[in-house]
Amino acid sequence: AAANAMPTALSTYNASAEASQERAASEREYRSAVRLLEHCVNQLYFGAGAFKDSNDHREVVLDSPASKRRFLLEYQTILVAISQSGDPAATHQLVELYEFIADGDPAAVFDQIAALLVGPAAREGYHFESLGLDVVARIVRRYLADHRDLFENPARRIALIGVLNLFSDVGWPEALKLLYELPDLMR
Repeated sequence: AAANAMPTALSTYNASAEASQERAASEREYRSAVRLLEHCVNQLYFGAGAFKDSNDHREVVLDSPASKRRFLLEYQTILVAISQSGDPAATHQLVELYEFIADGDPAAVFDQIAALLVGPAAREGYHFESLGLDVVARIVRRYLADHRDLFENPARRIALIGVLNLFSDVGWPEALKLLYELPDLMR
């Protein structure tokens, strides 16, 4: 519901006269929806066990590829709805959650991450965030090391290049380095 409310609130905000009550109400509605999405992804992130403090001795809930695959299937609709918002904070936690559950379905997770990064996240400027670059570089390196065969698919290879281009175009040296190393890494 929060994800669905955001585009309407934003368009009402943009169409309203400055300092109008309608504009103020749509801004409140938009901010409330963003907070709800951020809270939702936060609950999924911590509930799945994506964050584990070195002092935390609790058992990780999703401890196998099968359990991560079930999680992906069960929460797919919610994860996609969150990704459509493009909100940088929600996007960051979502990308880190995807990083944690990637071995549940590496191909589907990469496709979701790439679509998110070059779509809604790019629209909202996530690629300007240094924390975003760190997690994306980690994910790309992991995929190239552990799942290189996925990039035999031309569409997926183009998506990978699109993600790296997005981050390198704003001047992130790590993304540029990965882009230049890509031919060697793909061998």
